[in-house]
Amino acid sequence: MIRKPVAAGALIALTFPAMLSADDNSFSFPIDDLRIDKITPAATLSLANKATLKTVAARRLVVSGPNPEFTVTAVASCKDGAKLTGVQVFAGGMVNHGGQLYPMQGWGQSAKNTAIAGQKAALVTMKVKVNMTREAGDSLVDLTFNPAREFESKLAAFAAKGGSAVYYMQAAEAFDMTIPIHFAAWCKMGPNDTNFPNMERGGFVRRDVPVTILYQGDPKIVDGVGVRATVGGTEGGKIAPPAKPRPQRVKTPE
Repeated sequence: MIRKPVAAGALIALTFPAMLSADDNSFSFPIDDLRIDKITPAATLSLANKATLKTVAARRLVVSGPNPEFTVTAVASCKDGAKLTGVQVFAGGMVNHGGQLYPMQGWGQSAKNTAIAGQKAALVTMKVKVNMTREAGDSLVDLTFNPAREFESKLAAFAAKGGSAVYYMQAAEAFDMTIPIHFAAWCKMGPNDTNFPNMERGGFVRRDVPVTILYQGDPKIVDGVGVRATVGGTEGGKIAPPAKPRPQRVKTPE
């Protein structure tokens, strides 16, 4: 069973700029412009049930493949009278509070490039590797990039609508997740500026990069005591019997 056919070209489709969403930015004076020219996404990831006991209750979803790594080419420029002090790339959420930048998730970051300090503008290419959790885990809150937990959420939602967890886990599936990539820069006014001497502020431009997760269906899995694919229920809840028709799930074309 396959919920979404994966064409031969799908595994390399992520390298094309058309797959990237529109950029968002957050910067102000003395930054003049921040622009991402290109991001090359990492390879597609694989997800599979690695449990020895082939029941839904005993499932153990594990992500395989290298951690996503992105090469970012971007431009930063400052207003007249200001110079760059550094540029950096972050993965995950970020907040700009009055020119002070705060990463919110810690998904990964490049080293800060200060070689461009003193320039009014710069074109740079930098790499950032994403920290990834390879199993769903049992914590109530998980702020990491976690494809296994995302699949668990999809499984729980399917079961809540009357679907069979067995059928869901037997079928192969491809689904997308996005990773926010932030290109950040800092500009500083000169010491002799009349209005804002030595004022330094940071800002960023963000692009959400899609990553495709290929779940390898497990045709050997069966129902069992303690099925966990319920929403707000207790472990051990029974999910719809296998005889019930399974809703067709196909990823909506973009």
